[in-house]
Amino acid sequence: MEQINANTNQKNVVLIIDDNPINIGVVVDSLEESGFKIIIARNGEMGLKRARLVKPDIILLDVVMPGISGFETCSRLKADKKTVDIPVIFMTALDNTADKVKGFELGGVDYITKPVQVEEVLARLKTHLTIHKLKNVNQQNEELKQEIAKRKLLEEQLRQSKQLAESANHAKSAFIANMSHELRTPLNGILGYTQILNRDKSLTEQQQKGIQIIHRSGEHLLTLINDILDFSKIEADKLELMPTECHLQSFLQYFVDLFEIKAVEKGIKLIYQSVSKLPSLVNVDQKRLRQVLLNLLSNAIKFTKTGQVTFKVNFQTNLISFEVEDSGEGIAAENLEKIFLAFQQVGEQSHHIEGTGLGLSISKKLVKLMGGELHVESEINVGSRFWFTIPLTGCEDTHVIISNQEMIKPTAEQIKALFEIARTGNIRAIIKQAQALLEQQPELQSFVDHVCALAKSFNMSELKIFLQ
Repeated sequence: MEQINANTNQKNVVLIIDDNPINIGVVVDSLEESGFKIIIARNGEMGLKRARLVKPDIILLDVVMPGISGFETCSRLKADKKTVDIPVIFMTALDNTADKVKGFELGGVDYITKPVQVEEVLARLKTHLTIHKLKNVNQQNEELKQEIAKRKLLEEQLRQSKQLAESANHAKSAFIANMSHELRTPLNGILGYTQILNRDKSLTEQQQKGIQIIHRSGEHLLTLINDILDFSKIEADKLELMPTECHLQSFLQYFVDLFEIKAVEKGIKLIYQSVSKLPSLVNVDQKRLRQVLLNLLSNAIKFTKTGQVTFKVNFQTNLISFEVEDSGEGIAAENLEKIFLAFQQVGEQSHHIEGTGLGLSISKKLVKLMGGELHVESEINVGSRFWFTIPLTGCEDTHVIISNQEMIKPTAEQIKALFEIARTGNIRAIIKQAQALLEQQPELQSFVDHVCALAKSFNMSELKIFLQ
C-alpha cells in the first residue's frame, strides 16, 4: 500500500476513539503498515484527554459509545482551542440523513460507514489530510500576506518619519548656519576692535586687562559657535572633506611652533618626534586635520601641569599616524567613553570653562570621516595617549624631517604688514607679499610656506593668530 509521508521521518498521527477495538483491529494494522502512527482511546472522555495531549493530525470517531456519544465528543473537541482545528471523521452504522447532517453541523468533515473497509478508510484519511494541509497552507499564506501588509505599512511610516527627521535636521542645520553667520559677523567686529585697542599705548593697565578679557571671551564664544556649527553639520551628514595639496613640513611646523610657546608658558616641555621620514607634499583636508590636532594638543597642554607632551608622527605606505601623549592628570577608566560624547567634560572642574565639550566628539567624528579611528588610553596621575591613523593620497617621494628648531621669521614690521593684509581677507595679496619676502630672504622658506598654506586653505583666523 502507498505510505503517507514516505519521504519524511514524521508520521501522520491518527487518534481512533472507539469502544470496541475488535471492530477496528484490521484497520489499525493496515494504517500502521501504511505509515500512520495510531493512538487508541476506548471512550469519549479518554479521547478528549488524548486529543489535547497529543494533538493528532486527524481523528476517527465512533458515534455510538458508552458514556458521552461521538456527537458530544466532537462538540467538545470543536469547543476547545487546542483541538478545534483537528479534522474529525465519524465511524457509524447509522445511515439516516439526519444523523449525517448532525455530524457535519457539529464540525465533522466526513463519514465512514461500518463495517469499515480498509481501502475506504485510507482514501478518506489521505483526502482529508491533504485538504487540511492545504487549508493550513492557505491560512499561513493569508497570515503571511497580513504580515507583509503590516511591514509595508510600518516601512511607509518609517520612511515618512525619516523624511520628517531629515527635514527637521535640514531646518536645524539651516537655522544654526544662519544664526552662526549672524553671530559671527558682529563678534568678528568686536574681536577686531579689541585687537586694535590692545595696541593703544595710552590705555591704562586696568583698561588693557579689561580689553584682553573681552577678547578672550569673544574668542571662546566664536569657538563655541564654530563647534556647534561643525557638530550640526556632522550630525546631519552635511560635512564633506575638501582635500587640497598640503606642504606637510609647514603644516606640522605650525603645531610645533604654536604649542612650544604654550608649553614654555606652563613650564612643561613639548617634544616632537618624527618616527619615520615624511613626504613633502600630500593631499589632505588641512582644515579638518588641523582641527583635530589642535584639539588633541591643546587638551594635552591644558591638562598637563608638570612633565611633558609628546607629539609623534609616523608615515608608512600612504598611511600617516599621529600620536599625542602627555604626563597630565589622566582620565578614569569609567570616563574613557564619555569623553567622546557631545557636551561631556571630565577632569578638574576648573578646566570646564575653557572648553565647549564638543572638541573630542567632533574630533572623533572627523577622524572617522577621514577614514580612521580615534583611540585613547589613560591612567589617573600618569597621563593620557590619543592616536589615530588616516590614509593619504598624492604623496611625493621627497621626504623631510620636522624638528623643534625655531622657525626663522621676518621682522616685526614685515609681519605687521602681512597681518594688515590678512585682516582684509585678500588671499592673493597675502601670498604675493609672502613670496616677495622669500625672494629677499630665502631663509624664510618655512615661514612663507606656512603662511601660504594657511592662506590657501582660507584659514584666516589661524593665520592672524600665527602672525600675532
